[in-house]
Amino acid sequence: EAIQQREYQRRESELEAATTEYGLAESQLHSCGWGHPEIDALVARAGRGIGDLSDLVEPTLRVTSPIGGRVITRDVVIGEHVHPDKLLFTVSDLGTLWATLDAREKDLPSLAVGAKVSVISEVYRDRRFQGRVSRVGDVVDEKLRTIKVRVEVPNPGLLLKPNMFISAVLDGRQAPAREVLAVPDAAVQTVEGEPSVFVATDDGFALRPVVAGERIGSSRAILQGLDGTERVVVAGAFTLKAEWLKGAFASDEHGHGK
Repeated sequence: EAIQQREYQRRESELEAATTEYGLAESQLHSCGWGHPEIDALVARAGRGIGDLSDLVEPTLRVTSPIGGRVITRDVVIGEHVHPDKLLFTVSDLGTLWATLDAREKDLPSLAVGAKVSVISEVYRDRRFQGRVSRVGDVVDEKLRTIKVRVEVPNPGLLLKPNMFISAVLDGRQAPAREVLAVPDAAVQTVEGEPSVFVATDDGFALRPVVAGERIGSSRAILQGLDGTERVVVAGAFTLKAEWLKGAFASDEHGHGK
């Protein structure tokens, strides 16, 4: 009777261990996208198998996304050996996007969660995408004097794409349209501590100090220093700056030599 008791306890322990192992394997299969019907079918086939059961494993594994959407990144190639924690694909629902905006500090009194916002893209200038503020940041950038604002924007037709440059206007506060003189951001160089641009002249190029305003997408507003008729250097502006500084330094040394 004592032997039977020990045998019972041994078999009970083995059953608990097998049950735990089965649960772990089932959990791993679920994480790979297997559903209960597929797992039950696999267990049934294994119960009828004899000897090597490796042929019960399908050569390919279907990976199912937990959400509907589009694959926006792929971090795996065909034939690559992967582990369970390997990131394979990134799937995103682009039907609604988060737009991250830099709002001016002076606009803080008008910013509130739920406020209606019109989002504008240079790609679709005749379209306005309506959204609502979902979060207002807590910290003002000490240099730019701006604050981060997140807007949820429905994206019909998936016209808006992640990482596009956009601008936005709070509904009810649209100001009359006004022309703003702007140059590509790469044209503005800091020379002797002041923002400046190089303009083409009959004799070559000239350095023109300017008063730069806020960034507008990939451009910079120019408040003073240009009238809009100049031909501004964009590509090669940094090289011109280096040559100008080299020439100024050489002139300074020459003057001291005298």
